[in-house]
Amino acid sequence: MINWKNEINIIIKGVENTFQANELAYLAVTSKIENPLRDKIAFELHKKFDKKIVCREWTNKSQTKKRTDLLVLNSKEEVECIIEFKAHSNLKSIGQWGKAM
Repeated sequence: MINWKNEINIIIKGVENTFQANELAYLAVTSKIENPLRDKIAFELHKKFDKKIVCREWTNKSQTKKRTDLLVLNSKEEVECIIEFKAHSNLKSIGQWGKAM
């Protein structure tokens, strides 16, 4: 059985090395930072676990109709891992972005 918590921690620890210099800073001030991080983590999972189905923004249409940020399914389409991403920024207006950079 895959220890998904451990796998995600390994990816997160190395994720900054998969972006170009200042790319994460740019994405953080121009978008919801959880989205590019989610996408990068999803792609790294896809590469490592090519027999799994890695879905971004998956919706459970048959039950709750709730959207999930990232979901990993096995070959039988059974859920193995559900990940929700949340990021917090305390910048209150666009005028603060320059100072924060």
